[in-house]
This record gives sequence, C-alpha cells and structure tokens, in this order.
Amino acid sequence: MATITEMKKELIDNILAIDDENLLVDLSNFVTFRTEIDEPIKLSKYQKLMLEMSEEDFKQGRTISHEDLMKKTSEWLKE
Repeated sequence: MATITEMKKELIDNILAIDDENLLVDLSNFVTFRTEIDEPIKLSKYQKLMLEMSEEDFKQGRTISHEDLMKKTSEWLKE
C-alpha cells in the first residue's frame, strides 16, 4: 500500500496531466468543499435558537410533508 506522501505525489502528477478546464474546476471545488466541511461550523445564537425551535416542532409533530410544502410555496409565489 502506498504511503500518503506517495499518494499525494501520484495525485499531483495526475492533476498536472489534466488539460480539461472543467475537470480542474470540479476538482478544485471538491477539494475546497472538503476543506470547508472538515472545519466546525459556528452558529450564531439566533441560528441555535432556530434549530432548537425546529427540533421542538418535530417532537410535537408540527411538521409538513415535502409535497405539501412545495404546494404552499407555489401558492405563496403566485400571490
């Protein structure tokens, strides 16, 4: 099995051989996204409160199906 260093070198060599701009953009986005999700997400007090309220709504059965939500959203947008 290759070491991490060997894997990185091979990956770099493979990336250097790519001429497809779209593929390079996708790879860049993937690497950036992976880096971002590895970091803890910091929520504001307001965001935490909203999540707590949402959790309580769920526990109390105050939910709506996705289909019903889409219908309501369509109705709101038509107004």
